Amino acid sequence: MSNPLSLAMLHFDAAAQPKVADEMLTSPIRNHYFYGKLLDVLHLDMEQTYGIDKRRLLNRHGLGSGVMCGLGIRLSGDKKRFVIDPGVALDPLGREIIVPQRTMSIDPRQLTDELGIAAGAPLDVAIKVIIGLAYHECDVEPTAALVCDCEDQGCEYGAIRERYAIVVRRATGVSAGDVQSAICDKLFTPDSKSSRGATWERRMLRIDEWSLTCRRDSGVDFVPLALLTVDAAGIIGPPDYRVRIPVVSNVVLLDLILCLASELDQCCGRQAPPQQHVITLEANSRTNQAVIRGERVDVPPSVKVKTDGNPSGGVTVTWSVGVTGGTITDDHGNSGAVVETQTHADGTSTLAAWRTPAQAGIAAATVVATVVGANPVSVTFSAKLEAPRQAVPPVIVAVWPPQKMDIHKAHPDADQQAWLNEPFIDVTFDREMLDADIQRAGSANGWLRAVFAGIEGNTGVDASETGAKFKERRQASISGAAGFTYRFLIDKAAALKFPKALMLVLIRAENDNIRAKDDGTLLDPDFDGGILKPGADPLHPAALNFENVWDISGLTANERKGFAQSAADLLLLGVGGTLAFASSTNHTPGGRYHSFTIIER
Repeated sequence: MSNPLSLAMLHFDAAAQPKVADEMLTSPIRNHYFYGKLLDVLHLDMEQTYGIDKRRLLNRHGLGSGVMCGLGIRLSGDKKRFVIDPGVALDPLGREIIVPQRTMSIDPRQLTDELGIAAGAPLDVAIKVIIGLAYHECDVEPTAALVCDCEDQGCEYGAIRERYAIVVRRATGVSAGDVQSAICDKLFTPDSKSSRGATWERRMLRIDEWSLTCRRDSGVDFVPLALLTVDAAGIIGPPDYRVRIPVVSNVVLLDLILCLASELDQCCGRQAPPQQHVITLEANSRTNQAVIRGERVDVPPSVKVKTDGNPSGGVTVTWSVGVTGGTITDDHGNSGAVVETQTHADGTSTLAAWRTPAQAGIAAATVVATVVGANPVSVTFSAKLEAPRQAVPPVIVAVWPPQKMDIHKAHPDADQQAWLNEPFIDVTFDREMLDADIQRAGSANGWLRAVFAGIEGNTGVDASETGAKFKERRQASISGAAGFTYRFLIDKAAALKFPKALMLVLIRAENDNIRAKDDGTLLDPDFDGGILKPGADPLHPAALNFENVWDISGLTANERKGFAQSAADLLLLGVGGTLAFASSTNHTPGGRYHSFTIIER
């Protein structure tokens, strides 16, 4: 609202004050564009003028004239001159006056005209002056004009700089303002004869004084900043800012209204309303994370609640997942799409877990924390979902006894003699495996087994099997392969039951029975054993498939003998010797491994 006080704050010499014509309102005209329209000077000026005039109209009747910020008066050391600080003001026509930097020093005894130009010689008597700012435009950027409207004109200005002029005027008097006092009298002493009451009269007074006419705020065309009193010696007294009209923001006006309401409550005996506490909600953890789709976020969402700036405990926080889904868990283990938690004494509340949705095609997921009555009422946590990484399963690097080795009691190798004394299987993996899975290697649901086929001459006689029991983890592998080596003992009686036997080492990875320690990925044991695969027994095509052998305890004596005969036929074909070992992988978790060794005790 424009400020009515500006009508009554100043009194000047009538002869020195220029007259300001009554304001005339006109209908705005703006450009209408169409294809092929000629944009000449007239229409380009119209484009600028439309926006400028509208803005100044709003400034004039919406904000009023006065100082918006800055523009303080500073006296020199000898107190005979002054400067004006940077700031912004609006003049009575709604034009913005901007002082970008501190002005040069000015002698207040030198009066000026409306353009800030010295008017006469400096005064040498005591005087009171009004210091003000006037809007002033300057033509800049002179440019050669290629087309002129006059024959002798060859130059035009390419821009207009909006500047200011410092106005110094003689002040004949300063008062609080008769108009202000008259309005206040009417506002607080309404017509007692009115049947409509005080509120109606005050509203009508407001309409009469400010709404029925479109007038300017003052009869001057500059913005008063301060009143300066100068004595005969030229010494300036302290600046009197009562002549200044501040243009305040809505925030300041609201503060003033609240201040007035508080004063009325105190002076009039009214009971103040209950104090309203300010509750704030803020994030206490990262609000943006990246996570593999379907997995938990690394940092569970956490919020902090404050009341009047202090941590607030016992506040209910409602957590909910977004439309893309997912599951959240509170600190009591309850899971779902919506859970509630309570803030601790430090004002914090944290989810125990947030598992993101696993569906393909979902790029992001959200969780929203809400506290009723807080500002803001909610905080949103986001997770960017990435495609699951392709798991790389662990593999077998080496097995000892190695594929197709012939262990013989007459062999001088120390490792073979050690094996005959305490039969074992060394398995070397490319990474460390879970301890619990290693311990259950030879159990009923284990993953490692040895099967022995007894042979006499070229005839298979019987078969037996045994599990494997973990003994130790070894620092180095007998085979020399790098990795993590585990030694498993096998039953000596079963291993040395036959004078000559074919020992099958069988490994089956299934049902998460042997997994990597780092990421829990199931072992990939698949390895092409060369001859131990379907159809490899041309002499006995109906015999048992070596790759499918696992539990022979349920076989009949004849079936075990047939199995042993298949092993004898392998030896008869001359498959002895050394076979190079290859990595046991088809890059897919789970599967089977088999190798064989000849045992002669």
